[in-house]
Amino acid sequence: MKLNTFLIALLILLVSCKNEQNTDVKPSTESAPANQESSSQATDQTAPMASHEGKTANANPTAVAPTAPPVTQNGKPSEYGQSVYTNSTLLPIAEPCALVNQDYLESVFGKLTQFSVKPGNTRGKEAAKSCFFRWVTDAKPNAGILIQIMNNSVSDEVPNWPTVFIQSKLTDGEQQAYSDKRYTYKPFNELGNGGAYSQELGKYHWRLGDDYVFLLAFNTDLSADKQYKAAVKIGKEVMKNYQANIKK
Repeated sequence: MKLNTFLIALLILLVSCKNEQNTDVKPSTESAPANQESSSQATDQTAPMASHEGKTANANPTAVAPTAPPVTQNGKPSEYGQSVYTNSTLLPIAEPCALVNQDYLESVFGKLTQFSVKPGNTRGKEAAKSCFFRWVTDAKPNAGILIQIMNNSVSDEVPNWPTVFIQSKLTDGEQQAYSDKRYTYKPFNELGNGGAYSQELGKYHWRLGDDYVFLLAFNTDLSADKQYKAAVKIGKEVMKNYQANIKK
């Protein structure tokens, strides 16, 4: 009786263990696709986030916004990073030697002996041009006149430099090199937008707006009155021919 009871209990135990094994295997087999799908979903959701975080991590923390383009000078980048001069620096300057000729000067001074023309740019081709017209007289073996034209090469600092230049001549005069004497100037309003002259120095300045300053200088033996009249006459010829001889 006891043996039968033991065998029955052993049989029940074996059946129970077998059922438990079958239960463990089936969930494992059926749940595999679900785990793969869950893994795929997790990958799809986290991939963009990981990529975004990667971009943020690779950004240069010291990077700065790009600088503004360099300031240009007449449409061209300046090597100094800023405009040195304004457009008036590039204002064309006509060749002074082409503004009057021997025939015209002889109509002012009479017959000119050993006449010659010599260009003489003093402050650089872009800032000023000048020309010497020379001849020989009994009183002056080196007689002649000088025509000089300057543009406003400091217009970034002094936009009205021609006006200031003329005014300084009128108020301060001019002191010659190696001399303590100061020469006075008077208003000269015959040409352009006004100017200043010194009969003693034989110099006549006038401006054209705030773009140009003209100089007509004499080395002659003309009287004060004749020199002034000659300056006006030659100056008008210079201004008449100036625009026609501008190099664009």
